[in-house]
Amino acid sequence: MYPFNTILITLSLVLMFFFNPQAQAGTEAGITELEPSPDFFSGGLSGDGSTVVGYRTVGRMATFAIRWTDGVLTDTSLGFLGGGLVSAAYDVNSNGSVVVGQSASEAFRWTESDGMSGLGFLGTGTESISLGVSSDGSVVAGYSYNGSTYEAFRWENDVMTGLGFLGTGTLSTASAVSGDGFVVVGASNNGSTSEAYRWTQSDGITGLGFLAGNTNSSAIDVNSDGSVVVGHSGDGAVNQAFRWTQSGGMSGLGFLAGGINSYASGVSSDGSVVVGHSNDGLSNTAYVWTQSSGMQLVNDWLTANGVDVAPDFALSVAIDVSADGRTILAQNVNINPTKLYIVSIGGAISMTDLERGLSEGGASSQAVNASTITVLNSAHHRPLSHRVAQGKYTAWVSGDWGYDEHGSRDGSFGLAEIALGYNFGPIQTNIGLGKTWGKQDLSNDGRTDTDSIYFLAEVLTPLHPLGHGEVWASVTALHHWSDIDTRRGYLNAGLVDTSSGDTDSRTWSIRARLDWDKAIQLAGVTVSPYVSLSYSDTKVDSYTETAGGFPADFDDIRTYSKEFQFGVNSQKQLTGQTKLISLLESVHRFDEQSTVRGSVEGVSAFDFRQDNKDDWVRAGVGVEHTSPQGRFSLMLNGTSKANTPSSWLAVSWQQTF
Repeated sequence: MYPFNTILITLSLVLMFFFNPQAQAGTEAGITELEPSPDFFSGGLSGDGSTVVGYRTVGRMATFAIRWTDGVLTDTSLGFLGGGLVSAAYDVNSNGSVVVGQSASEAFRWTESDGMSGLGFLGTGTESISLGVSSDGSVVAGYSYNGSTYEAFRWENDVMTGLGFLGTGTLSTASAVSGDGFVVVGASNNGSTSEAYRWTQSDGITGLGFLAGNTNSSAIDVNSDGSVVVGHSGDGAVNQAFRWTQSGGMSGLGFLAGGINSYASGVSSDGSVVVGHSNDGLSNTAYVWTQSSGMQLVNDWLTANGVDVAPDFALSVAIDVSADGRTILAQNVNINPTKLYIVSIGGAISMTDLERGLSEGGASSQAVNASTITVLNSAHHRPLSHRVAQGKYTAWVSGDWGYDEHGSRDGSFGLAEIALGYNFGPIQTNIGLGKTWGKQDLSNDGRTDTDSIYFLAEVLTPLHPLGHGEVWASVTALHHWSDIDTRRGYLNAGLVDTSSGDTDSRTWSIRARLDWDKAIQLAGVTVSPYVSLSYSDTKVDSYTETAGGFPADFDDIRTYSKEFQFGVNSQKQLTGQTKLISLLESVHRFDEQSTVRGSVEGVSAFDFRQDNKDDWVRAGVGVEHTSPQGRFSLMLNGTSKANTPSSWLAVSWQQTF
């Protein structure tokens, strides 16, 4: 009288939870490791320190302009000009919204709204490149072939203007433009020498001269209002970094101890902080220069600001500096593969460690989500074992203890439940109250501890006899509350550092399942196949970390997963009261998505999604013993992979009355 309606209800629940558009919403994004990679080259750092741009070579055919911002690396989304396969980014504006570089031998300007646009060429030229952009992104500087030679340009409002040459020069390049867009700096030949210049609308192109005894110079960067210029000057054998001001002219910044060459690559907005590298003839070493301290190792700068630095920690090149002089983009090119670092007053962290640690911020949500799936598919992996006759009550206690050691994970978990059921005739209902707990070790001494309680409700109903056995439908739902303590680990200046936080989470899960009870009986073995669909949704509340050099603010973290299970339960009578029980199950995870957003103070915001789809196998074997005191079962379980426990022991005792 009721089987057909029950089937419709079960299918409706499945469709509602697995094809709900809102449940599947999310922006496709991913956080991608920028290094280690010998093929990654950095171009610049935004003024607010949040965005890195550069390019990456893939194979021998393609080079992609890239932008790393808000925790997301967009590889090919910066695109190409003219349908080519080569583009490179060299600078980015203050907030990371405008990127400049070159593609298909043409200077480009890229924005999120318009994508990549070519800036054209000077005269009848066929090549141009943009190397600098103003704070608001409206002015671009670079150089272009003008039909006969290379000439520096300034681009604004779709107009590219040549800046000319020094004296009798016939070649000029531009490397940077001031934050306000009014000053351009670079180098121009002047007779037989190459000289740094500074260009303004009122004065045109003006040479900045040389350090004493030198015969060449080049300007590399300029501060916000154009009053401070940095670069290097040399005599053909030795180069020295310089800092030029309108009032004091050009001053050498010296060398690090043992250095014979030095170069400046970036300057802060007010001109008080200069970064670059010094060379001893064999290797490069990154430096920070300030008026009070002079040129010092980045390591010493960190130490002076209270950061512990590992003895073997090294940075070879400081590429750029943020507007406030507190964040540096640096690289260690003396090793292979190259490592790229964000260095700030809080310390120095490689992009690999930053990204790995932030992605592990989603581990707490995944751990809670996994524990609810364990409740559904372990403590309640055999819903028919809880059946009783009409008008009867049943009660049980159960527990699961195990380990999660798939891949690089190293953790443990536990579960305990007490439940009560009653058979009304058409349906049996069960309710349970349980507790779960878990520990998961993460990289660099990180860790996630969860302590949870849950409430569970389950409905069982027979559908239709099939000659051999009977089909039962069950729907199981639970709500899960968790307290989470996290410790995120990372290498700060080569030493392990940690930031900690605590938060709460809420999870709801539902499973729709069909069991064909005693479908096959062969050689004393009873086989009962089943299929099930489950959905789980976890929301971790926002929290702020404390301690460590790079604490993060995490917004609400959401993780949801959808799984399909097909398996068989089997049993064989060993004695009058004891059975051998086993299961074999194949699982397909449609997806498991974790959305992680937030910011690291002094470094950047982050916004990424982890999307995991997988297939794995679960197997279990155990015994079930029935006596007047109740029914006792014990089963050892294991899984092949995925975000599930690797092995665990399930124990249950049940009484009917």
